[in-house]
Amino acid sequence: MTFESSDGVALSGILRRIEGKPKAGIILAHGIMTEKDYGGFYPALAAELGRHGFESLRFDFRGHGESEGKPEQMTIAGEVRDLAAAVQLLKRHHPPHLGIVGTSFGAGVAVLYAAQVRRRPFALVLLSSVLDYRRTFLEPGTPWANKWFTPSARAEGYTSGKLDLGFFALGRGLLREFQTVSPAEVLRQMAIPVLMIHSERDPIAPFHAAQDVARSIPGVKFIRVRGAGHYFEGSKVRVLREIARWLDARVPT
Repeated sequence: MTFESSDGVALSGILRRIEGKPKAGIILAHGIMTEKDYGGFYPALAAELGRHGFESLRFDFRGHGESEGKPEQMTIAGEVRDLAAAVQLLKRHHPPHLGIVGTSFGAGVAVLYAAQVRRRPFALVLLSSVLDYRRTFLEPGTPWANKWFTPSARAEGYTSGKLDLGFFALGRGLLREFQTVSPAEVLRQMAIPVLMIHSERDPIAPFHAAQDVARSIPGVKFIRVRGAGHYFEGSKVRVLREIARWLDARVPT
């Protein structure tokens, strides 16, 4: 299906319905440089959520997958608009409650969206989360970020207007947001059930940055997955079950 963000960008999504009345609806927000079905992770999660009585909507952010826009035009603010549009679309199908699963870059977007709305999601699940842009992009500590976000590459990005990652480009607007926006700080000011799951040797999203955020917020459940894998390679079945069970236990009655 196609729907529009508030600024007119056409977005592509897949709504997974269930038979009968759902317990809740879950939005699945993917990471940067990926798309709604990347590696089969979100389709598998949608199926697992369906078995627990949840319907779900997964969609492509602007500049990704089948949605409109060029990669270098995407911004954090734009992705928050896209997520808001996805929430409104799912609300039209009348699930009684809404939750959000955000992966990688999508985790920070989920936090920022939840903080600005009057009726917050009943819960957030943050997977392989990027919540501290300084420790992820500006002072990188993972093999992937060390390769692409060197001081010279960032300087060239500000000058030319985009930082080219080979198959994806980040625009100047996004690079500037990295310096001023902090989902980690926003999350610390919120009162909302949060589950965080992170592989201890994630090569893309720094494990210790996510762990430090979780430790600084009372009540956040943090699950450490042994080994490497940004998408929990080797542990995916366990992670999918953990997500569905945790959400199931927190749906308002």
